[in-house]
Amino acid sequence: ETETETAPEPESDAPPPAVLAATPDEAPPSGVEERRLRAEALIRRGNYLRGQRRYEPAVTAYRRALQLRPRSGRALAGLARAALAQRKPGDAVLWATRLVVVSGRTPRHHVLLGDAYAAAGDRAAAERAWRRALQLNPRHGGARRRLR
Repeated sequence: ETETETAPEPESDAPPPAVLAATPDEAPPSGVEERRLRAEALIRRGNYLRGQRRYEPAVTAYRRALQLRPRSGRALAGLARAALAQRKPGDAVLWATRLVVVSGRTPRHHVLLGDAYAAAGDRAAAERAWRRALQLNPRHGGARRRLR
């Protein structure tokens, strides 16, 4: 593995160049690698927009990424987080459930599902999801904190 440098935070509202590379008007890529790269660019764009609290354009970017890579855990997680931020717990549960189906061996995905259930008012389901995260990683601090 190689180390990557962290890019400095942008000083303006303009997205960084990697985000600008993912414009919605581009034609859909044809090759597998092109589709993967395009989906990753859309996810970066969605993450940037979500960080700017521009949730609707972020959701659009994540959905476009899913069109290219329907099993993208990063896009599904972005959609779940955006839904939580928008106070749409039903949508968050839907996206987080899909995330766990696609990538169920990742504890943080179960924590996100638990958070979505908690936001929806289903504490029992939330606790089940957080416990599952602890089954996968008994040291997961986020799951432990939520179960206190």
